[in-house]
Parts: sequence; C-alpha cells; structure tokens
Amino acid sequence: MPRITPKHLIMALITIILVVGQVRYGILKGWTPLVLCLGGAVFAEMVLSRFMLGQMTPLSSAYVSGTSLTLLLKPEPGLIWPFLVGAALSIGSKYVLRYKGKHLWNPTNFGIAALLLVAPGKIAILGHEFGNDLQTNMVIWVIGLLIASRAKILHVTFAYVAAFLFFAWVRTAINGQSFLTEVTPLTGPMYQLFVFFMVTDPATTVATKKGRMMVVFLIAAFESVLRTGNDLGWAWATPFAPAPAIFALAIVGPIALATRLAVLGGFARPGAPRVGAPLAA
Repeated sequence: MPRITPKHLIMALITIILVVGQVRYGILKGWTPLVLCLGGAVFAEMVLSRFMLGQMTPLSSAYVSGTSLTLLLKPEPGLIWPFLVGAALSIGSKYVLRYKGKHLWNPTNFGIAALLLVAPGKIAILGHEFGNDLQTNMVIWVIGLLIASRAKILHVTFAYVAAFLFFAWVRTAINGQSFLTEVTPLTGPMYQLFVFFMVTDPATTVATKKGRMMVVFLIAAFESVLRTGNDLGWAWATPFAPAPAIFALAIVGPIALATRLAVLGGFARPGAPRVGAPLAA
C-alpha cells in the first residue's frame, strides 16, 4: 500500500478548499483558469524534470501549485497569460533558483510574488469573494488542523498563527485599529492556504522543529513591518501592499533556508534529516 506523505495530505486540503469555494461561491468563474494553471504546471514539471534531472519526478508538486494558483490568482477580466506564466514561474523556480542542491522558494509563493511585483495593476489575489462566513472557515480550519497534525507540521502552523496574533496586537498600538480588524485577514482563503502549506512546505523549510518555528516567527514579524509600513505611508512598502504575507515568506524563507544550508551543509546535526527532505507522514 503506498505511503501517505505530507504532500498527499496537503493535496487533499487544497482540493477541499477548491471544491468548497466552487460549490459554495463559484469562485472559478469557469474552468479555463484551472486548465491553464494545472495543465501548465504539470507540463512544466514534466519537461523540466526530464531536461534538468534526466528523469520524471512525481507530479504532486505541480498539482499543489496549479490548484493553488487557480484559487489565488485574480487577474483583470479577459487576461489568461497570468495563469500560464504563474505556472511556469512556480515550477521553474524549483529547477533554476537552487542552492546546494535545494530549491529555496515554495513554488506557488514565488510565482504569486513575482506576478504581483511585475504586474501589480493587472493581477490581484483571492480575497473576500470566497466568503468569510464562520461555518465555511470552521470546516476548512478543522480539516486543515487535522491534516497538519497528521503531517507533523502542526507546530509550524500554530507558531505562525500565534506570532500573527501577537504582531496584530502590537499594530493596534501603532495604527489605532481594533484588534478584530487586524486579525480578520487570518480567516481569509489566502491565509488558509498560507498557514497550512506555504509556510509548512517541507521542501523549503529548515530541518529542526525549533528552527521552523523561529523562521515563521520572523516571517510574521516582517509581514507586520510591511503592514505597518503601508498603514504609515512608507513608500518602500507600497509594492508589497497586495499580499504582505506572501512577500514576507518570499523574502525571509529563502534567506533562512540558504543560511542554514550554508552553515550546516544541509544537515541539522549528525543523523538528522536533510534540510528540505519530506517530513515523516
């Protein structure tokens, strides 16, 4: 019987979010985005793995990236190129942007961050159109927490959420907003994907439990800096306003992983799993 890995569980969660979003809210607006993102990601994975590695790799990563891009990308009406380009950027980053044999970015995170930077006026990410009702969020969070627990990544999710809540409280003293206003983004669909698979991605996180928790704390801290910068009108923070969490992970995560690889050569300690190796299911 095939072993169920964390990647399989993440695939299940993303599929659930996609189905719930489509059935309850009709978020896909047709099947073209799914065909382009998923088809483009699978095609890129097949071609690049064969060309760069000389062998076919599992398509689970392509499924996760293609499905997630379908959910999150919301370009201007009539634009289809962001779906294809996003898929190519996401999968391509795994094979091109590497250090010591490891890719540094979560593929979907990199694709979305790159698109938001190069075409900010034409591309947005999924927001309130998914809905924000308590029932839907409870279902997704309960399933997500169960899957994260089974995949042994629950500590990463909890560490990020705790850090997000702490820095949300800090921001209330700076911008005068209510605490409820500052924590509301955490219930949105982008964050549901973010906390359950982007910041927890086994292939792009450091090897140790404490290390992963420290990194997500730094991600939440930098995200809060970006949010505060936009609240206060800092010009340098403006390009990151569409998705502070996405950009915080895209900047902090690779630096942390590259530093770990440079210092320890890919190993946390003798006998420990390799940095970026899949966690045990």
